[in-house]
Amino acid sequence: MNFISLFAGIGGFDLGLERAGMECDSVVEIDKNCQVMLKRHFPNAKIYNDVKGVGLATHERKSIDLICGGFPCQDLSIAGKRQGLAGERSVLWYEFARIIDELEPQWVVIENVPGLLSSNKGKDFAIIIRWLAERGYGVAWRVLDAQYFGVPQRRRRVFIVGSFGDGRAAEVLFERESSPGDTPPGRKKGKEVAYSLRANPSHSGDKGNGGINTTLIAKSLSTNPANRLSREDNYIAGTLNNGFPGRDASDAADGKLVIGPLQAHSKRHGHAMTTQQAAESGQFITWNWQSGGDIRHNFNEKPMLQASQVHAVGVRRLTPTECERLQGFPDNWTDGQSDSIRYRQLGNAVAVPVIEWIGRRIVKARSEK
Repeated sequence: MNFISLFAGIGGFDLGLERAGMECDSVVEIDKNCQVMLKRHFPNAKIYNDVKGVGLATHERKSIDLICGGFPCQDLSIAGKRQGLAGERSVLWYEFARIIDELEPQWVVIENVPGLLSSNKGKDFAIIIRWLAERGYGVAWRVLDAQYFGVPQRRRRVFIVGSFGDGRAAEVLFERESSPGDTPPGRKKGKEVAYSLRANPSHSGDKGNGGINTTLIAKSLSTNPANRLSREDNYIAGTLNNGFPGRDASDAADGKLVIGPLQAHSKRHGHAMTTQQAAESGQFITWNWQSGGDIRHNFNEKPMLQASQVHAVGVRRLTPTECERLQGFPDNWTDGQSDSIRYRQLGNAVAVPVIEWIGRRIVKARSEK
């Protein structure tokens, strides 16, 4: 499948659809800085700088399988003046529509902010859906959140998919909840399927003493330090507790702890315990992490990890590389520009994994027809 990407930005749609197995024929983007990125990453695609010049003047009818893009959202966002499709920028939807009308692709994918659904009391959204339906497209729409596609941010966007002449658009955006043959095979019932995990498994009357109650992986998780690890037990980890009051560190060190309590400050006889005192009392892997101390097995060894000696936790802005990762782009996708330009480009981009998911489902629906 080949596609034209309108309002391409730095190529979020294009990267996602190429990952899904499609080929980028053309991109349309007016921003000069974005054009540099598009030329770098999509050298075989034709680049146009004005959406008003694309259509039958540049392509033959039905030569393109899919047209995609997110037309400007500033007039639709709830953070703006909400002038809707009549606004100076979002009015470019009608250029999007003209290109679809002229080239007649089999598939259409449109992205925008959720404010599109309520713009002009829903009338603007109805204009788009009705326009597509009147031209023979089966239409489906859904709000998708990028956090469910493998990126660590909450980014909700509405996606509209149109499939010419049929209802495959719904198969793209919606998963079947169940279908024949999905029921897992039955299994034979066991006499003793599971046993309870307890802090004290030796109560008389407990079921399953055949080794089960002596091989617990972890002690109970509790804020009560009294539930500490016994020296005779064979647990992998002891109680995780918020404090260390009333206990000498050697108590824990004599047990079979893999890691000691992780806390900002440990108390020893009512006084703050130093990192070195804690380390000398037992083989703790980590200690006093919050205050930025050395992290070692033994203070006679070199530090395994030298934590930063910063005692206050502050707030910093994300780096451009981190923003690229938030949107699902490869590292350094936008490098070679000022940070301010990179931030703006990435803030306007689509989350690549969402587009890839939609693209793969379009390819699958097309192959199954």
